[in-house]
Amino acid sequence: MILSAILSSRPVRWILGAGVAVLAFLGIIMAQRRDAITQSELDDHENAADIRARTERNLADELRKHDDAGWRDK
Repeated sequence: MILSAILSSRPVRWILGAGVAVLAFLGIIMAQRRDAITQSELDDHENAADIRARTERNLADELRKHDDAGWRDK
């Protein structure tokens, strides 16, 4: 009885409504933040794959050309 009387009062309904609105707003912000973090992680993985592909390409043949090249003494 007391709870229904408290919840039926206009100020309490306004406060509860404002609280729900704030929670909904925070939920939207957190979802966008989570999406941004996920997207940045995906971008990082793509960049790492690109770097890995550049570093692992046919380096043995490129370096083999320079096997006998060295510093010559004067």
